[in-house]
Amino acid sequence: MLPTPIRMSQLIMLPHTLFRSCRLSLVSILCLSCLALCACRPAATQAQADPVELLPSRDQLRQQLRSLRQLIIIYPAASPCAPDYASLAERFSATSNYLEISIYSDRTLPTHLKRGQPLLLLGRSTHFPLLKQWENSLPFSLDSSSFTFQGNLWDHPEQSLFLSWYPHPETPEIPISVLTGNHEKTILATLQQLIRQQGVGYSTWDYQLLQGSRKRLIGNYQSNWQPDPAVRWEFELTLEPRLQSPVVHLYEHEVGDPDIGQSIIDSLNARKQRFTSWLEHSLTSEPISYHIYGHPETMGLDIGEMKTAIRVEGEIHRIVHPGFAGYDSGLEFAIWIEEAFGRPARQILQDGLRAWWTPSFPGPGLFSLGASLLRAEGNVPLDLMLNERAYLRESPLVRDCYAGLFTDFLIEHAGKDGYLLAYQDIENLPLTQELADSWSTYQDSLKRFHPTAGQRSAEPAYSRGMTLAHEGYQIYNGYGSRQAEKAVHHLADIGCNALAIVPYTGTGNPQSSAPLRWSQRAGSENDAAVTLAHFNASSAGMSTMLKPQVWVRGGWPGDVNMSTEAEWERWFDSYHRWIRHYAILAEIHQMDILCVGTEFRHATMKHPDRWRDLIRKLRHIFHGKLTYAANWGEETNNLSFAEALDFVGVNFYYPLSEQEAPTDEELTRKLSAHLATLDHLSAKWGKPYVLTEIGYRSVERPWQHPHAEAGDLAPNAQAQARCYEIVLATLKDHSACHGLYWWKWPSYDSYPLRNPRSFTPSGKEAEEILRQAYQAW
Repeated sequence: MLPTPIRMSQLIMLPHTLFRSCRLSLVSILCLSCLALCACRPAATQAQADPVELLPSRDQLRQQLRSLRQLIIIYPAASPCAPDYASLAERFSATSNYLEISIYSDRTLPTHLKRGQPLLLLGRSTHFPLLKQWENSLPFSLDSSSFTFQGNLWDHPEQSLFLSWYPHPETPEIPISVLTGNHEKTILATLQQLIRQQGVGYSTWDYQLLQGSRKRLIGNYQSNWQPDPAVRWEFELTLEPRLQSPVVHLYEHEVGDPDIGQSIIDSLNARKQRFTSWLEHSLTSEPISYHIYGHPETMGLDIGEMKTAIRVEGEIHRIVHPGFAGYDSGLEFAIWIEEAFGRPARQILQDGLRAWWTPSFPGPGLFSLGASLLRAEGNVPLDLMLNERAYLRESPLVRDCYAGLFTDFLIEHAGKDGYLLAYQDIENLPLTQELADSWSTYQDSLKRFHPTAGQRSAEPAYSRGMTLAHEGYQIYNGYGSRQAEKAVHHLADIGCNALAIVPYTGTGNPQSSAPLRWSQRAGSENDAAVTLAHFNASSAGMSTMLKPQVWVRGGWPGDVNMSTEAEWERWFDSYHRWIRHYAILAEIHQMDILCVGTEFRHATMKHPDRWRDLIRKLRHIFHGKLTYAANWGEETNNLSFAEALDFVGVNFYYPLSEQEAPTDEELTRKLSAHLATLDHLSAKWGKPYVLTEIGYRSVERPWQHPHAEAGDLAPNAQAQARCYEIVLATLKDHSACHGLYWWKWPSYDSYPLRNPRSFTPSGKEAEEILRQAYQAW
């Protein structure tokens, strides 16, 4: 139910925050727009008029969506495509793990739900009275076969527009999304694509204009709900091959190296020739469309994917940035294999043949990495290799490695013809005891011929570190962006010589042992983005610590706690599979340190032997230094597997004073006492320690509860700087501490302006204190 209408004289005087808490009638909103600026459509709608301070920001709308966790999807009942809209909406609902979704036609939608919950409208106004009713208050206009957006007419039948989380025309503090276009079949195709890319519930962009499956225009709005020129990209659909041969048509996207295209052409020509010689017959396929990108950000913006290489609709897309040199997926072989032999009886057989043919397997190589995995975990039984479900649940890095080894074994054991018969029908592979024994012998010999590598020791004697935070969660401002590259080099200028890189996974239930997933979305801390962050740090002369973490919704990793030993067994198995992926990634790119876990107080105190076993396994795979980041206090005091680590990590959020106005001497005395406790523990462990996290918000009294949310504390950059100064001065007296990593530095430079009470010292007084101390050490 709507509140009592507010007089316009009162409304104009309302503070920004009060207005956001009020629900206004459509009449009131339109009146307000008229007072500010004579509204015209579409350039001066209510959301584009002058008093934009009365509208919620895009961040507030998205936070509202996260808070409500509800979404109502509405489609036009009069549309001939109504059943298709309903079907796809149900499909999205079934795959959404976070939003509670309700689906209605415009005829069945209860009136009270039109205003009080986030909405997603699907369709054209031709059949959609509700969309027609609100069209004047949205930043586009629809005609019979076209639409106008940002001053341009878009009239191609395959063009569609997805407006994501705009102020609701009647209830501005509630977000509304619209997926519309020039043809209903086009809208349905776009919806399918967005569902497949998981881009419906939380779109990366405020608006996306597509033509077929390709982007034409993407971007975000500013606080005044005008398009942000710094976050706006236009794309051309007509792109001519830069180079071509009978094997490949090569397209370049912001590639700086003028010679790399020809090098790739020559390599692919030679590969196909070798492959067809092995086949003993030619292939008649059309040339492969092969796109190369000079930067991960370029790929992400263009195709909405950010991976070292990926196949999309029969085309190959590959990053050729220097940070990915030698990282070759061999995806062209998958295309040729499918043409020659069709779909495989088991996915492992196609993946394996591709990996077997790829001449430069990532990092130490197929056989060396495979031997490391086998030493870590023991031989893999034959029946497990052919278990499709077990195979597909593994990390892509693990899958490719095991698949390549298995293919090498089968071709060696059964010959090419025997392998190809098994490829087409697994029943053609006799699963005898002799085959199982031969497979086991093959694995044993691999471990003998590829001995383990020695441990690397490249990290600095004292880590003057910082955690690089993937704050943007968008392609253009996260780890894989050019903005993050700028941030890393700025940290090097400050004097940092060590960088922590933190890819996250998430769980909504800390008592669940469900599998943990690797970040893959283009705007997330995916492998390509992490790789780029490492490359940027190494190029700037910094060591890197890969510190994968589990984000627990509504809590922290210390809440992870299983109720039975069987559940703990499953949790450790899931965690091992997850962290092993990052151990392989860190080894491939020769990172310096891997942090094997962070703040799992129950898991470490209840099951230290399981951590010892996990660390033993990871040492076979990763040959840099290993640490664990224990939570300050109880977990640190009771860490009993320190002997298995190279150094102990401590997330240092000890309170420095309960007083509102302590003296510097009081703060220093309490800090020194905490460090003395760690010095004592270090002697007991026989290991040095590193402050793997330490930080203070720029708020009043940050020394009281350094780990806490800002709450209602007022901003205070001087108080943060004071804590930095005391910590940096006091650490010099504690030789058992081998460094620290401040929490945290954002991946894009406008973050502090949007988050003035955050942990980052960027652009604040603490930055200069950090610079002076780090450059003096």
